[in-house]
Amino acid sequence: MLVPSQEHCRFSSRRLIDAKRTGARRKEQSRQEPSGGDCGRRYLQSHGDAYTSGEKGANRVRVFVHRTGKLFAEYRREGRKVRYSMGHTDRAMAKVEADSLAASLRQPDRPEPILIGQFFENYLREVTPTKALSTQKHDRTTIERFRLFFGPERRADSLTHRDAAGDEYERRKGGDLRPRAKTAKKVHHPVRSRSIVYDLRKLKAVLTWGVHAGVLDRNMLTGYKVADDGTPHRPVFTEPQYRALLKTADAFPWQFGSLLVIAHETGHRLNAMLTLQWRDVDLTMGRITWRRENDKIGYEHVTPMTVVKCYQRPSEDAMRAAQASRRMLDG
Repeated sequence: MLVPSQEHCRFSSRRLIDAKRTGARRKEQSRQEPSGGDCGRRYLQSHGDAYTSGEKGANRVRVFVHRTGKLFAEYRREGRKVRYSMGHTDRAMAKVEADSLAASLRQPDRPEPILIGQFFENYLREVTPTKALSTQKHDRTTIERFRLFFGPERRADSLTHRDAAGDEYERRKGGDLRPRAKTAKKVHHPVRSRSIVYDLRKLKAVLTWGVHAGVLDRNMLTGYKVADDGTPHRPVFTEPQYRALLKTADAFPWQFGSLLVIAHETGHRLNAMLTLQWRDVDLTMGRITWRRENDKIGYEHVTPMTVVKCYQRPSEDAMRAAQASRRMLDG
């Protein structure tokens, strides 16, 4: 059995004592290191003449002594390393400047908040001219009403669901005061949910445009829904009513009868039929192509033209109505 010598024991004891002293010294230094703060975790490195502030990967700033003896600061912006001379050798001041720089890097650069008046004006100038004339008129009318209600000097990013609910309440309370005839007086007519939803959809679209343009962080009205006032009344012509209209169609211009038959046989809206062109009507194959740009929901599809031989009048099917229209146009 090997017995350690006395000199070897003294050497091991000295190493143990030095290790304990080093551990105690480092523990004492760790207590004195600053921690916390608005700019994140910061600490003073125990080795070398360097000071680090902020969090790694976010806003870390490192201050160190350059080989020239001057203090330098180093950080990253948009993935690129930035290094510059601090212009002095005061280490206490360098620590304060490093903390301040780390705090500024923590907060992303944000543009100045835009006001509602300027925000709506930008939309009307940049987006509205690209739309149809009728849509441009609706944009100007609706956006002007929203501007007056919310206030032009208010920040656009301060809108909330409460503001949308207040606008809905005022719309229902004020009603629609437009005269129903040129000589009629203004009479209060209730505003239905469908009209309010249509205008609110416009406001949401404007806010979404602001998000994509970089002037807003989010659409504040996402998720807001207008209170439903029940299913709207949509009258539908019965078959006897359609027959009665068809009998009187000859008393009107020939376009009335053609549109009446095509609407009855294909089930399409008046605006969709008015945008039809002869290249959309195939008299040989007996079908009509409804283009996407003229459809309400943007759905391009084809419908056959009916040929009903049991009708008493030959113009009561869509095919013969289209052929009659073609003959009238050709003279």
